[in-house]
Amino acid sequence: MAREFDDASSEDLSTTTLAITGLPFTCQCWFKLHDHSGAGKTILSMGDMTAANDYWTIFVPTSGILRFRTRSGGSGGNADTSNEVTDGTWHHAHVHFYANGNTECVLDGTVGSKGTNTSQSYPSSQTQFRIGSRTTSGTKFYMDGEVAEVMISGSYVGSARASLGVNALMHRGASFPVFYAPLIRDEDTDRIKGISMTANNSPTVSAHPRIIYPGPHMTPFSQSSTKSHWFYRAAAGVA
Repeated sequence: MAREFDDASSEDLSTTTLAITGLPFTCQCWFKLHDHSGAGKTILSMGDMTAANDYWTIFVPTSGILRFRTRSGGSGGNADTSNEVTDGTWHHAHVHFYANGNTECVLDGTVGSKGTNTSQSYPSSQTQFRIGSRTTSGTKFYMDGEVAEVMISGSYVGSARASLGVNALMHRGASFPVFYAPLIRDEDTDRIKGISMTANNSPTVSAHPRIIYPGPHMTPFSQSSTKSHWFYRAAAGVA
C-alpha cells in the first residue's frame, strides 16, 4: 500500500519528531506522480516551518527531473538527475547528503544519470519532517501522487546500492535505517523509533506492489531492543 496525496486539497503527513538532524544521511522512497506539470511536486522535506529558506527537499519540478535541493538561510543548491519521471509510473528516489556538504540524487537506480552538487548548506534549523509537502513558511509545493517505503539512514548508502533500484532494507550490509515508514494503508508510523506522523487534510490510500509487508516476526530480540526480527531479516535480504 501507499499514501496518496492531492495537491489541490493540501494533503500531506508531518511530524515534529525528527529521526535525524545532522550529516551524513541517505534517504530513499518509492513515488508515483499523477501530473508533474505546474508547480514542483514535493515528495519529502525536512526543515524549519517558521523560515522560508531552511530545508532540504526531494521534489519533481516542471521539467520532470528528480531534484534534491538544500537551503540554509537562502544559501544552497540543487542536485538534478538527467533522466526524468513518467507520470503514472512508480519511480525510486535515492539521495545522499555527505558530511562534507556534497549531495547526490539518483532516479530509478540510473547512476550514470545522477545529479551531484558540492559544498551545499545544511539547514540551520529544523522543526518538522513532511511527506508530500515542503517544510517551509512559504509555498508548500504539495505532492500530486503517491509515496511509499520512506527510509532514512544516518550514514552513506551509496550509488552502487541505488543502482539496484530497491529499498536499502534489502541490501546486504546496508547501514541500518533510523527511520522507515512503509505507509501501509493509514498506518503513518515509523517502524524503527515509533515516530507517528499526522495525516493532514485526509490523504487517501492506494496500492503499491513493491512494498515489503511485515511478516510474523515482529517481536524484538529483547525488551531493550527497538529492532524487530523482521527488520534484521529484511536488511539481510531474507524474504
